[in-house]
Amino acid sequence: MNIALALGCVIRKTGNRLGRAAALAFIGAAVALTIAACGDRTPASDPAAVRAFTPMPTATATFTPSPTATATVAPSPTLTSTQTATHTPTPAAAATFTPSPSPPPSPDRPTLVALYNAASGDEWTNGDNWLTDAPISEWHGVEVNDDRRVIALRLDRNYLVGEIPPELAKLAELETLVLWANYLTGEIPTELANLANLETLDLSSNTL
Repeated sequence: MNIALALGCVIRKTGNRLGRAAALAFIGAAVALTIAACGDRTPASDPAAVRAFTPMPTATATFTPSPTATATVAPSPTLTSTQTATHTPTPAAAATFTPSPSPPPSPDRPTLVALYNAASGDEWTNGDNWLTDAPISEWHGVEVNDDRRVIALRLDRNYLVGEIPPELAKLAELETLVLWANYLTGEIPTELANLANLETLDLSSNTL
């Protein structure tokens, strides 16, 4: 600072080229003296500076690892199978159908068969169920009582051709015998007189 003020005064007072040269020489000498003075001072010789600078201890970062969490797996419950009693329904007994025994054939069946054979039954106008296994009550023109005995025989206009068989006298319960308007021939069997229950007998319009 003092050197600059002195240099300014010298430059203003000289004012010519010679004065400037002298001023520059003076400045150079002053700078040299300043550098020499600064070079003799060492930082270590200043005990105040040493006391003033005390390095701070370096903080050491300590890493404490966190405890590792240990997963605890709870054991799965053991399933115990309990056997349940199974109800098996008893199969229902199947209904067994026992057919009623067929009643024995009527004792009058053979007599009707004899009439069918003697009067050309295969040629009759209506011979429904004759000589079949059907009860004789279902044979065309035959009527029976509760005992399955023939009580009426109506075969009029049914194209009966032939003779009246004497076996008809075996129809012990016969009450009505109608055979009119057929083609019956021959003699009227005398055995028919033995039919005690016979009330109606019509053999007209035949060749007897």
